[in-house]
Amino acid sequence: MEKKVVNRSYPILDFIKILSFSFTFIIWVYMHYIQCNDLIFSYIFIATYCISAITIWNVSGKRLNVFFLFYLTFGLFIGGCFWAHLFDRSLALFEPTFFFDYKLSYKWKLELMDYIISFMIFSVIGYYISKKYSLKVVFTPNIDGVTRECIDKKLMIIFPFMLCLILYSSIQFVLEGLSGGYLSHFVENVNNEYAGSGLSKWLSVFSSILLGLAVTFGKRKTKVLYLGLFGVQALANLFVGSRSSFGVFILFLVWLYSQQYKINILKLFFFIVLGMLLLLWLFSFSIRQATTGQIDISLKNTILAFIYSQGGSLMVFDASRIIQDYPLLPYFQTFLPGVSFVYNLLSGTTLHAYDISFSNYMCYNLNPKMFFNGGGLGWSILSDLYLFSFKFFGGYLILTFLFGYFIGILETWSTKNDFHKYLLVSLATSFLLLPRGGFYSIFPM
Repeated sequence: MEKKVVNRSYPILDFIKILSFSFTFIIWVYMHYIQCNDLIFSYIFIATYCISAITIWNVSGKRLNVFFLFYLTFGLFIGGCFWAHLFDRSLALFEPTFFFDYKLSYKWKLELMDYIISFMIFSVIGYYISKKYSLKVVFTPNIDGVTRECIDKKLMIIFPFMLCLILYSSIQFVLEGLSGGYLSHFVENVNNEYAGSGLSKWLSVFSSILLGLAVTFGKRKTKVLYLGLFGVQALANLFVGSRSSFGVFILFLVWLYSQQYKINILKLFFFIVLGMLLLLWLFSFSIRQATTGQIDISLKNTILAFIYSQGGSLMVFDASRIIQDYPLLPYFQTFLPGVSFVYNLLSGTTLHAYDISFSNYMCYNLNPKMFFNGGGLGWSILSDLYLFSFKFFGGYLILTFLFGYFIGILETWSTKNDFHKYLLVSLATSFLLLPRGGFYSIFPM
């Protein structure tokens, strides 16, 4: 029998939240009429973020869920610069990306902040409404014991093949990094013609699908084996210099742990701090760290530098607004994996990396030389929402609301149906990367 989560209401806490949000909103409106320094922008972001995070935690019955974890990664990848600037004023809040140097006017900063603050508010509103007024579950039958046993056996048969492929891909990825540095893996991809997705991208998709099946339907041994495969991929990426994959792996494990055992906010904070220290320690052995040679014995400066560098997606979103005309193909490629390959095959048109990806097109236009040397900026869900709303602010708010609502609905349905639980588990790691990767994280083809 499913336990019903009872949400206790504390009027004094609700009053404090409403008062804090109202005060923050008044200051934010006031800032449109007077010019304030960047520190005030940090205060506004942090206040809105904390109120929103507390709201998510309370609405979800004080249980760890995917949307709350997404919000944690959002607070780092988008909000990292705000947190770092609060503790160290020398760390510029609105520092343009290394790809393209430009001066941000106060009006441009306000517009950027309007999008950031609005995303937090409207996504949380959508999530809140999804929990209060949930749609009925789309009918899909639960999986019986015999079918579970069959799925588990097939997963065990597939495992050795996946292990060989992932080990091969990971070793190749590390060797490329050792021979050519962190950017070597990306140089070939951007300089050659597009000819479909490579092995690593296909493995990423299949790994997520199989991991979802193992966690949802597999036995304990099967779950451990497939989580181990996920861990191997994350460690390989970390060794080369990509920290986000390993960080998401840690958060995913914490989330799975919370599905079996109740986890309070203090324990969650402990896990996050411990995971960050572990991540920093492991990253010190990476190829990327070795090539940059940036070493700081101060723990405070190391942590601030880490938070600040991870918060670069804020200005990636800003840079994405500079480009006026994006190609049409990425709009379809984002949600229809493989459409670029089909188009290339049928039309005979020569396609390059910048023809099929918003991120690549942005980098190609901002700095072609650096782009062809393997450099990149990534992307963000904010940029996707901005483009798919056709740069109309009202449309951006609607899509933001629907995003929060969709995740809330999927969370609710996952507690009632095996299929939606599998879907949530399969997409969970991609959701956590959305602030840095955009919808391409879900459909990386």
